[in-house]
Amino acid sequence: IERQKRLIIAARIAAITIFGNKFAIWSGTDWGYVPDEDVLIEKICQGTETFDGREFEITQKTVAEVLDTGLFSSRGELNRMGWAHQTYAEFLAAWYLVQYQTPLNQVMKLIVSPEDPERKLIPQLHETAAWLASMRTDVLQEIMKTDPDVLLRSDIPTDANLRAAIV
Repeated sequence: IERQKRLIIAARIAAITIFGNKFAIWSGTDWGYVPDEDVLIEKICQGTETFDGREFEITQKTVAEVLDTGLFSSRGELNRMGWAHQTYAEFLAAWYLVQYQTPLNQVMKLIVSPEDPERKLIPQLHETAAWLASMRTDVLQEIMKTDPDVLLRSDIPTDANLRAAIV
């Protein structure tokens, strides 16, 4: 498949694993012993994605091709694949939301802890949130209001003026 399609499929997998709190993709048959932290490949292979204004179907073949790239590595068992590096997933999950112009309120629902009265970000999503903030000014402004420490501690590079504004 084309490079762009692979990128979009990888970003879809990233969004599913990051926002769904999943550790690996299970590509084998579900005989009832798939770990809870895994997502079944069938769940990824639903619907379509858009590339260059054209829709294309997400099939097991295309997802398997993406899982066979350097972005992923085995998780011990034959049927389990996970991200080769967490940063790949964090960046691509953020990029996916940006590509689909996800409304700010939906983005915040994904990254903010619903139980936290102070509207702090979910700790496991700090780096993804920082990537989002680096790509979208509205997300940056929102995080600066509620949880600016996340931006200061992240590995995402920011210029000196932005760091001063965050502080």
